[in-house]
Amino acid sequence: MMFGRGVSGAGRRFLQLFVLFYFGFLIFLAPAQLCAKSGQSSADEMDDLDSMFDDSSDSVGTESTPVTSSGPSLNSPMGNIVFNGSVKASLGYIHKFLPEKEKTPYAAFDATIGFTARPSSVLCLKGDIYAKFPGMEWGLKTLYFDYILLDRVYLTGGRTDTKWGNSFIFDTNILDDAKLATSDSSVLDTDDDDDFSKDFFGIATVPIGNGEIQALAQYYYTDRDQKLDKQFISFAGCIEYPFGLFSLKAFAKNWPKVITNTQKMSPVVGLEFSGDVMDWHLTAWGKLHTRVPDKKILYSSYTWKKDDFDYAKFVGGVSRLWQFGKDPQKIGFVSEFETVFDNMDKTNDAVVTKSVAFTGSWRHIAGGIVSANVQWYHNIDNSFGSVIPSLSFSGLPHGTVSFLVPVFYGDQSTTYNKVDIVSTKKKPTVLAGLVFTLNADF
Repeated sequence: MMFGRGVSGAGRRFLQLFVLFYFGFLIFLAPAQLCAKSGQSSADEMDDLDSMFDDSSDSVGTESTPVTSSGPSLNSPMGNIVFNGSVKASLGYIHKFLPEKEKTPYAAFDATIGFTARPSSVLCLKGDIYAKFPGMEWGLKTLYFDYILLDRVYLTGGRTDTKWGNSFIFDTNILDDAKLATSDSSVLDTDDDDDFSKDFFGIATVPIGNGEIQALAQYYYTDRDQKLDKQFISFAGCIEYPFGLFSLKAFAKNWPKVITNTQKMSPVVGLEFSGDVMDWHLTAWGKLHTRVPDKKILYSSYTWKKDDFDYAKFVGGVSRLWQFGKDPQKIGFVSEFETVFDNMDKTNDAVVTKSVAFTGSWRHIAGGIVSANVQWYHNIDNSFGSVIPSLSFSGLPHGTVSFLVPVFYGDQSTTYNKVDIVSTKKKPTVLAGLVFTLNADF
């Protein structure tokens, strides 16, 4: 396979590394298992690590205090129905010190109430409604069924929050990337809006040994009065298979005409890797948007052109969790690297950007009521980013007081919790926030 002269030097290097990286995985998988630590403890630790950073985009390390009961339930003609929910309410203020002084009140409310109904052992219905402030949003968040067909095929249909991607920090969910940009990182996405969950999904999952094959149809929601039409439907598929403590997943997706009529969105293919080596959790994810060339690409004489590649993205990361003490205290971190190759604009040269991010947390300090957290994001190409340290005190039942000091540096214009941020290389933007949060699951 050769790359033509139409691809820029940076783009050529990116694509070569992209291909070599995944061939390297295939060679790495077999011998690496000899170094991996066996047992269930590693998987359990990663579940704990995931819970430590499930609010990583909020910068405030609040901890939920679950109610001990299993939730109210009632008997109905449909069988046993169990209710559950969560509530998170925050109140505080953010003070901008540099480059000018500005005080901004902060208030947020996010609550969900859901149910799970099991009419039989093969059918389950789930759903929840939500309410948000200050956007004054409320409505149906999810409503779907799970059905086991002939003890072999698992079917899901309805409005779900299905996601494909294994990253903690950067955005690796291909089911919601109807818009592509070199800055589509979720590291500072404090609003955490998942509009794609309004779409309707039909999912079929078939186990194959220890792995599985999954086929997915996604119906894009654009207007409440829209009619069923194939122009709103896209399809995706993936195959995932474990190799010892490692897992490899290949996926592909196309786009509905309602999107391709306004954007030059080409089908996407990609690979996803995750594994554990000596208590270190490794993840890698990559996708490539490309149209299959008309010429026979199996022959080595075919030269790839710049227009064959529209968009590519790679995210790799490493994470680790340590537990010690009587509480026990937990120290964990996630570090990820992202690079994006953007060739959507065919009239100009391709753009390659690189970013790195880090999230760390030390939980259950001082008798279990104090947590220290830090986030760091840095754009390598343009030398701008942010550092957000915070301290959280959770001595009250379901209550947490958090103090954070976000610092934005380099030439950038962004927003943070509705506060406009404009920083330069000589004048960083420094904020301080004090937030009281009530947080509970039931």
